[in-house]
Order: sequence, then structure tokens, then C-alpha cells
Amino acid sequence: MKDHNSDHLLDDISWKILSELQQNARISFAELGRMAQVRDAGNARIRASVRR
Repeated sequence: MKDHNSDHLLDDISWKILSELQQNARISFAELGRMAQVRDAGNARIRASVRR
């Protein structure tokens, strides 16, 4: 769920990644990237998002 106070911290892709992880915390980075519709460069972004 979006928190209006944190909207400026997360863009639409970040919200999609967060939503997918909330539904399935064991999802692989590759599958998460496909679901969030990001390319290889996005995998680094996904990994960085998960570490926060």
C-alpha cells in the first residue's frame, strides 16, 4: 500500500517491486525483474531496493 508521505521516495517501479515482494518474499531477482518489467540494469536496482 502506498503511504502518501513516502511517495517521493519510491517511484512506480519501486512500488511494483515492493508489492511483489510482499506477496512472495522468496521470489528470485530474475522473476521479480520480469514482473516489474525491468531489464538487466534494473536487477541492480532491485537488489539495492531489497537491501534497504
